[in-house]
Formats: sequence, C-alpha cells, structure tokens
Amino acid sequence: MPKISVIIPVYNVEEYLEQCLDSVVNQTFKDIEIICVNDGSTDGSEQILNEFANNDTRIHVITQENSGPGTARNKGLLNATGEYIYFIDSDDYLCSTALEDMFEQCVKYNLDICICRGRNYNVKTGKCSDIPDCIKKRLLPDKVFFSNLDISDYIFQFCVGWPWDKLFKRKLLVDNEILFPNLSNSEDTFFVYKSLISAERISCIDKILITHRIGLSGSVSSSRVSAPDAFITSMELLRQELLDNKKFKIFEKSFVNYFLTFSYWHLQTIPENYRDELFQKIRTYLEGLNYLYGKEEMILCNAYLTNNKWSNCKKQISEEIKSYGNILQKIFSIPSDSLLILFLVLCRELRDFCSFSKVPDAPLFFRFKAAFEPFIEPMFHSIVDLTAPICHLIVSSLADVLTFDISGSELYVTENTPKPLNSLIKRLKVSAL
Repeated sequence: MPKISVIIPVYNVEEYLEQCLDSVVNQTFKDIEIICVNDGSTDGSEQILNEFANNDTRIHVITQENSGPGTARNKGLLNATGEYIYFIDSDDYLCSTALEDMFEQCVKYNLDICICRGRNYNVKTGKCSDIPDCIKKRLLPDKVFFSNLDISDYIFQFCVGWPWDKLFKRKLLVDNEILFPNLSNSEDTFFVYKSLISAERISCIDKILITHRIGLSGSVSSSRVSAPDAFITSMELLRQELLDNKKFKIFEKSFVNYFLTFSYWHLQTIPENYRDELFQKIRTYLEGLNYLYGKEEMILCNAYLTNNKWSNCKKQISEEIKSYGNILQKIFSIPSDSLLILFLVLCRELRDFCSFSKVPDAPLFFRFKAAFEPFIEPMFHSIVDLTAPICHLIVSSLADVLTFDISGSELYVTENTPKPLNSLIKRLKVSAL
C-alpha cells in the first residue's frame, strides 16, 4: 500500500498537463500512486496521460464521461489505496519536496489534515505572487497541531476551502463518508470544510509548496454562470451535516460569517446581470434560517449600499472615530495621520464585511466583530508603535461602540449607541501600565 495517493482530475488541459505530471512524478517522496481521472477530455490530454503511464508504473489512468471535477475526484478517491490523499488540479504544479514535507508533518504528529501555503501564477502576466491569507496565522491556536474544537470560531476562516493545499488522511475521509457533492461549482467547499469539522488533528506548514495557475478562461467562470447559487447548496449541505452530528451550535458563528463573506464574493465577481437574482436567493436563504429580520434591524451594505447612504454612514463613523482619536492621542500620542489611516481602513472593512448582519442587540450578531477585527488589527499594529494586545483592545472597543441601524432608506449610526469612552480610558490605562 502506497503512503500517498495523488488524485488528478483531467479535462482538456493538454497545454499544462505535462508540467503538472512532471512535478508529481519527480517528487522527492517516491512512495506514491498517481490516479489520473480523464473526465471525458476531447483534446490531447488522454494521450499525454497514457504516455506518462507507460513510463511510470505508479500512474493509473481512469477514463469516464465528462461529469465534472467533483465526480472525477470521487472516482479517484474510491480507487485510492494510500494512507494519505492529495488532490491536485491538472493545471497546477508542485514544489519538488511538497509531498515529503507534508507527509513528514503528518507522520510526526499523526495528523488528519496538513495544510501548506501556495502561490498564484498568472498566465496572462507570467508573474507569480503569494496567495494572501491562504493560512491566516492570526487565527491559529498557539499549538503545533489543533482540533476542530480548538478553532471552532474560525474553522471556516483560517484557511481557504480548496483541497489542493491539503494532505488528508484517507481514514478520516472513509470513516466520515466524505465525498465531493455533485455540483457544477463550490463542490470543494463542502468537501474541505466537512473534512475540517471532522478532523481531530490539524497542522499547517509555513512553506509555499504548490503553484496555482490563474487567469485561465473557461470552466469555472462558465459553471458559476450556469449555476450561480451552487455555493448556497454546498453551504446548506454543510449545515445539514453539522445539524445531523449535533455540531451546528459549536460552529454556527464561523459558518454564518463565512457564508456572508462567501456571498459577498459571489455577488462581486459574478457578471452584473446575474447579481439581482443571486442576491434575492441569498436573502431568501438567510430569511429561511432566521438570520434576517425586518428592515429596522438589518444592515445591507456592499453591492447594494448606495453612495448617498454610505456617505451618510461614513460621516457618522467619522464622528465616532474622532471621539476615540482624541483619547488615543492623549494616552499614546498616536499621530493623527495614523488615526486617519485607521479610519479609512475601518470604513473599507465595514463596507466589505458587514453585509446582511444583525445589530448587536440581536442574539446572533457576531458578523461585524468577527470579520472586522482580524483584518483591522494587523494593519493598525503596523502603523502605530503599540503592542499587539493594546491594538486588539483599541480595535475591539471600536467594534463595540459602532452600532448600526437602518430605518426606511437611511443607514446611520444609532443615536442611542452606548459610548463607553470612560470605560475604554480605564481599560487602556490599566493595559498601558
């Protein structure tokens, strides 16, 4: 039995397939089987696969009618015999030590999942760039390895929901019956996060081990247009899994925050003529889950916040920041320019990450703080000469004080927002001692 089964779904990728296969067969870790699932390719991909298979007995080629990458990966998974499973897209390629580095980590700590970092290669510009926040270090527990419960508040946020930067223990997948759903897109989301919420031992490697090709025209964009709400189906499948296993309350905060961010990304990146329909489907889904209330309690920012509404909201936020700014300058002598940067970043993050959220009085309001603080804190920390704990305290207090409401067509900071400035001063002074 090989230590690792490498599964490669292949569909009409003859231009990049050889580089992908070369990177796999030339791994420094040799005890692998390579299962290539030809998903009904009509170009020269099958010929390339057969040529490689003739020269390397570790390669097994399976051919099926075109059924999509999820079904192709399932076919490979059901034929795999390795102790660990690695999925790679047929237009990506690996660092020569990728499998060795991840497998060593898995063996050392008996891991269910090992996660590495990656980089993008843009085929249009010919340039490589690190993938930002593919592993969010600021959200990780202070442990070499951790469980799903250790990171329950951020299980959907600390890494990205794609499989190709992860090495999975096959027993984890088999015991929990984890397969890719039959969706035209977002099938990765279900598979990866079901794996993570089932894992007892997870670890990350701070190394770039895979290069992911971007800028390609084709299938992903087309599949999203043909089924723009597939991600909602994928997330609902996940929710049902959590409910069935009595885990939803544990991961609810992270689940809802991720769904909101994922929804926003889809709204921003799908062609404009599909947005209104998709927005209504997102809203209907959230209403069905009782995460949306009447308009008096709801925040609708992002793509559906008009410039006039946003300007009004921004003005009110500016007044709140100014009040805090006077205090922060007195206590820490923070330059006004730094506060201006903080304000601008705050406004951007509010606009980008507040969508579809309840106000703080509602029982499930956690969207704003959970999404806002992790993005703001590192930026604030980088522009002011303060310790990270102090920055966290300041940003957390800002998040607490900014309460929003919507009435009719006006978005504004509520007049009865509590202003715990005295409390903030005391907390900051104590922390500064």
